[in-house]
Amino acid sequence: MDSTYKTCRYQMPLLEIIGVTSTEMTFCVGFAYLQSERVDNFTWALQMVKEQITSGEVEVIVTDRDLVLMNAVENVFPKAVNLLCLFHICKNVKAKCKMTVFPKKKQVQIIKAWEALIYSYNEAQYYMKLAIFEGICSRCSIFYDYVHEQWLIPHKESFVEAWTNRVMHFGNTTTQRVESAHWSLKRILQDSIGDICSGGPHQHGPFQVGPHLLAPVLLAPILLVASIIFVVHAIQAEDGEPSPCISGWSKLRELSSRPHT
Repeated sequence: MDSTYKTCRYQMPLLEIIGVTSTEMTFCVGFAYLQSERVDNFTWALQMVKEQITSGEVEVIVTDRDLVLMNAVENVFPKAVNLLCLFHICKNVKAKCKMTVFPKKKQVQIIKAWEALIYSYNEAQYYMKLAIFEGICSRCSIFYDYVHEQWLIPHKESFVEAWTNRVMHFGNTTTQRVESAHWSLKRILQDSIGDICSGGPHQHGPFQVGPHLLAPVLLAPILLVASIIFVVHAIQAEDGEPSPCISGWSKLRELSSRPHT
């Protein structure tokens, strides 16, 4: 799961959740417009998804290092293993290395040692490779402190193979699939300057109201899997409190007709 932006004129974050079949095909689980990337908003959207899962549980979830989303995942799916996107971690580590390590030959040595470390197949090999990595980085304290404190100490179990291979992730250790899915979803949602009701005539289903969010739910078969689509928008009353349940599309269209500021 991952969030994207610039999908409507209100610049609301759009959370998209996808899954992978046993034949390596991607399917849409759901998406949600959120008022903001807060724990309560993510939690509500994930709870709506959880209600549609027969067992109510998910074994593995892959996200970026978004601490707010990670907290929501832990709240809603406490038994799930939250893996972190290995692609983005390596991208950040390589960028930091280029900024703080010189000469270039040293950068190559460090990145090679880093890759050997993260692909360790068990804990014993990991700590052996870690000792080598520490030795190579002995004179690169800024870079080593970044890697050690930002990634290895708090999150190594979420991206190093010695730990991630203990769960059944079928090779999905990055969020690249959901980022690719953003393109298809944005085509359905039309353009980045439209209102959130642009797809209204194509949607159907009941409205659900949470403590902070008003959401029409769309059920549509995608790859023989029921896809749950949420269009989420906070409706605030004049006193700042969420308004009670309101007839869905009429209220959303009222909001979308207001001048954009």
